[in-house]
This record gives sequence, structure tokens and C-alpha cells, in this order.
Amino acid sequence: MSQLGLFDPAHAETPSVSGAFRLRPYQQEAVDAIFDEWTRSPSTLLVMATGLGKTVIFSEVVRRWEQGSGRVLILAHRKELVDQARDKTGLHTGSLPNVEMGDRRANRHGLMVKSNAVIGSVQTLARKARRERFDPAEFDCIVVDEAHHAPSKSYQKVIEYFSQGSDTKVLGVTATPNRHDKRGLGATFGTVAYQMDIQQGISEGWLVDIEQRYVVIESLDFTKVRTKAGDFNEQDLAAAMGMGAGELHLLQQQEKMLHAIADPTVKEADGRPTLVFAVNKHHARRLTDVLNRHDGVTAQCILAETRDDDRKRAVRDFQQGRLQMLVGVGVFTEGFDAPACSVIAMARPTKSLALYCQCIGRGT
Repeated sequence: MSQLGLFDPAHAETPSVSGAFRLRPYQQEAVDAIFDEWTRSPSTLLVMATGLGKTVIFSEVVRRWEQGSGRVLILAHRKELVDQARDKTGLHTGSLPNVEMGDRRANRHGLMVKSNAVIGSVQTLARKARRERFDPAEFDCIVVDEAHHAPSKSYQKVIEYFSQGSDTKVLGVTATPNRHDKRGLGATFGTVAYQMDIQQGISEGWLVDIEQRYVVIESLDFTKVRTKAGDFNEQDLAAAMGMGAGELHLLQQQEKMLHAIADPTVKEADGRPTLVFAVNKHHARRLTDVLNRHDGVTAQCILAETRDDDRKRAVRDFQQGRLQMLVGVGVFTEGFDAPACSVIAMARPTKSLALYCQCIGRGT
């Protein structure tokens, strides 16, 4: 017997916007702490729970950046994070940053540059030809979004190239500093400038409290599910939940398992906006199909390969109340803003506290 977590947070207040963000007191404290820490260490880390406004904070860092004449490079690893950083930083500073990602190319310094920031995709800048379009001396500040990824080789290539200057400052921002592979962030970030965890955010009233419900599935057996890098092996987990490769003919077993998840999710959601996290793509598609069979439920599956216009339309419909449920695998775990969300359905069991917090944080 195993359990699937179901969360039911209420709505949280958001800061007012009138051309620029009005920073909350702790956000202002965090910005001040970052600049203060840079007087002692060239690299530092901001650790802040999902929903507390990390993007707002580094947007203010960009706005306040005046050291030398260099620009700020913001690194992100997914299109959604790149676009979110561009939009929020542009709104706050009044100048839309350039983007270096795929077929989008940022202007080099002095070439019709209005913003002092460039938002770069790590995958793009990991390519030698793309990062060498820029003189590293052009940048004297690097912001690493979702900085728990920073120990990876692709990130290290980019960070090392752009931090060749002796005065380059580096800021990492993350909600989850603990990695599955136990590789520490200390080699990239020398100190922690500021931190606020989910409990503190809730106790101080910035995040909504979490009401937890458990769904018990008697037939779910994890005894044959191996552990890899600190979490359940995805292939084994999919098989345990009736979604393994070669099991497509076992439709009756699949249906039973899917309904065991979908039925209580629909009941607990009770019409409210809900994000559902699935095990893999096949599980997400099948679960979406079963959810849509329930009276009054509208659900849509969003995956990495979902077309941009379809994804934007689904998210817009979700935010505006025309779509009740969004179902995905990893698309919503990082950098997805969903203030309208009231319920998080964890249909993807996990041993990872970091992943768990990332998922439930979408509703806080």
C-alpha cells in the first residue's frame, strides 16, 4: 500500500505592479544582502522557497547593477524560464533584455543595446561558437536561475567563460539547494547571502498554508521499484503504476490505476484550478484522458514537445478559469507561475524532497 499526496492551498496575495515591482520587505532585505555579500565574496547564493519571488529579486539586482560598465548575464536552462526572466526583468527595469537562445541572438555591447541584461539559454551558450560571440569582459555580473543545476558541465563551461574578469560577480538563485547526486554548490557559490524556506514563508504570511490529503491505492506496490540518484527509477515507477513499456495491452489494469488517482483528485479539487504531476508522458496523456471523462472537468496535457501556441493557450485558459486542470511531467516543476492554482495533485510519487517542494510550491 502506498500513498499519493494531494495539496489544497488557498490563494496568495501578489505584490502590486505599476511599471515596476514593489518589493516586499524580505525581498528588499535579500537584495541588500546580496550586494553586501559581494563586498566579501565574488559569488553568492540566494535560497528562497517557490512563490517568494526570486525572479523579482534578481530583476532588482539587474536594475541596481552599476559596477563598472559591464552587463548582466542571466542564465536559465528552459525556454519558459528564459522568457519569464526576460518579461519580468524588462517590466521592472523598463528595458527588455536581449535573448541568446536557439535562433534568437542578443546584440553585442554597443550595438543598439538598450538593456544592460542578456538572458541566455545554457544549452545555447554551452556551444563554443555561441558563447564566443561575446567578449567575456562585456559582462561583470552573472545571475544563475535554478542554480541547483550549476554543478553540471554545461553550466560550468558557461560560467567559467563569462567570469574570466577578476571583478565578475556571480549570483545563484534556487529554491532547492540540495541535489540528488549530492554534488554541492560550494564550488560555484562561495556563500549564502539570504535564505527563506517554505515554513518561514508560511509563518510570516507570504505563502499560503498547505492542507494535505492522502489518496490510498491498495494495489500500488513499490517493492520492485529501484532507487536512482536519490529518487524512484522512472521506468520502474511507471511499471508499478501500470504504465511500463510493453504493458499497453493491460488496459484494464491501467484503467483501474488511473481511476484510483483521477477519481479522488476530481473529488478533492471540487472544481478548483489544479496542477497534476504525472510519472511520464504516457502516464500524463492517459491520466488527462481519464480526468476529462468526469462530469464538469476540463483537463489538458502539457509536455515538453507541446507547441508553444498550444501551451500558451492552455496556460491562459487555466489562469482565466476556462480550463480546470493542467497535467504534466516536468514542465511545471521550475519557473511556472500559477497564482490561480488552488490544488496540487502529486500523481508522481517521489523520494526527493527537492522535487516534492518544487511541485507543491506551484500552489503556495
